[in-house]
Amino acid sequence: MFLTRVNGTNNRGQSVGEYLDQPTSNEQHGFLYSKGQFSSIDVPDAEVTSATGINNQGQIVGFYADRITFQVHGFVKDGEDFTSVDVPFLGAFSTVLTGINRRGQMVGIYQDGAGVHGFVNDAGIFATIDVPGAFETLALGINRHGEIVGWYSDGLGTHGFVATPTKNKKLPNLLASNIP
Repeated sequence: MFLTRVNGTNNRGQSVGEYLDQPTSNEQHGFLYSKGQFSSIDVPDAEVTSATGINNQGQIVGFYADRITFQVHGFVKDGEDFTSVDVPFLGAFSTVLTGINRRGQMVGIYQDGAGVHGFVNDAGIFATIDVPGAFETLALGINRHGEIVGWYSDGLGTHGFVATPTKNKKLPNLLASNIP
């Protein structure tokens, strides 16, 4: 392999990521490394596949670009089954899944004409995560309590955040705390 990146791991010692098998290839493959075995992950009919997160049940999330339009979509791989995931927001043209917890809640990034936004998907209910004053917000991971981590950029630089669900409402109201 020419290039390898590890993007996520779980408590069972499984890791996921992406690789290029040759320097002149545009075809990027996802992978799962588990129990000393390396397996490729390729979404059917995808030009590019990247695995970005894995939960303790072995569900894998990531993104792919299809061969025809090169549009970016999120995916969930559960066993041998792939499910494509696109945010349902008007004007969104790319979706990347970055993390999944044991409850199946997923986080990621989407892009529209206004910029780059984080999001959370809880049982098919999608909510945008935009830190106030930021021009881009990226949601990168979610734990079993629904706490979300990521980073955002504003006029002062790039900062980390932790977003926690409010007690009264599951979604979409999230309180973000800046990490200095």
